[in-house]
Amino acid sequence: YMILKKIEEAKFIRTNFIFRNQYRGGAVTKNEINETTLEYYDNMIKSDYIFCSRGYGNFSIRLYETLMMGRIPIFLNTDCLLPFPELINWKSHLIWIEWNQKDNITRIIKNFHDGITDQKFKEIQLNNRNLWDEILKPKWILRNLT
Repeated sequence: YMILKKIEEAKFIRTNFIFRNQYRGGAVTKNEINETTLEYYDNMIKSDYIFCSRGYGNFSIRLYETLMMGRIPIFLNTDCLLPFPELINWKSHLIWIEWNQKDNITRIIKNFHDGITDQKFKEIQLNNRNLWDEILKPKWILRNLT
């Protein structure tokens, strides 16, 4: 929460975070769950970068959802193990921020964004969608588990 607030307070970063006190805002009915799901993905569509940090486990489902949506993850590394590091150059798909660099997160985001062209930005988005669509599928994963 504090890291998101730090990003939100940066004058050079436009954000549209949705802050909730509970998972899915406490939605329990099918209609409420559908509504929060649509709101979640609509928010991703309207965002160029998506902040991805661990949840209760040491992984981020949001990372994979971000790739699926063809967006660029801002990945806060909490000593996570990403799959197939010998086959996937993860750092070419996201903004990688080490935990001990979290206090500099806004500068790192700005430097990344300022350091790429519009063409490179679109290329990363397309590569992220392709990574999810072509590689992070069960058939590919099962073939490469050995």
